[in-house]
Amino acid sequence: MVVFDTSVIVGIVDKNPKAPIDPVTALPLANFKERVEFLIEALSVANETIIVPTPVLSEFLVKAGPNRHDYVTQFHMARHFQVAPFDERSAIELAFLNDPDLNGGKRLDPKTTWAKIKMDRQIIAIAKTNGATRIYTGDTDLAICARNNGIQAIMAWELPEPPQPEESRQTSF
Repeated sequence: MVVFDTSVIVGIVDKNPKAPIDPVTALPLANFKERVEFLIEALSVANETIIVPTPVLSEFLVKAGPNRHDYVTQFHMARHFQVAPFDERSAIELAFLNDPDLNGGKRLDPKTTWAKIKMDRQIIAIAKTNGATRIYTGDTDLAICARNNGIQAIMAWELPEPPQPEESRQTSF
């Protein structure tokens, strides 16, 4: 099982998604939508379940516009997607997460809020209680939290680009 965060979910459903910033180029990630579609295809072939934690679903739906209900229906009907709630097991797991930011009394940088850290921790708790081994994300803070808790984090800019279709070969006789 794998987990998608909001930035990856947007790459699925938005016709023209806002791509995460590629740290190498400092520009929006090239071919973001195509990379996400290629990932979903590979995960589907591998019969992998893609978990959408309810905090991710909520964050996505806030900005989804009038088609919110349609997106929820699509996630529930999609064969390889599973919406996973923040339930009692997740709450217990959250209490045991290893998060240096919260456990060490560390001051937050100006861009980070406690609400964001708590949401990231909920996503990781849901991932752990559902047996996820990887999370796909465009959020470096979420990736750090995942790695601190034994979940592999794959950044959006690490997603491979789909292979280009072979150019038609010209044969000369």
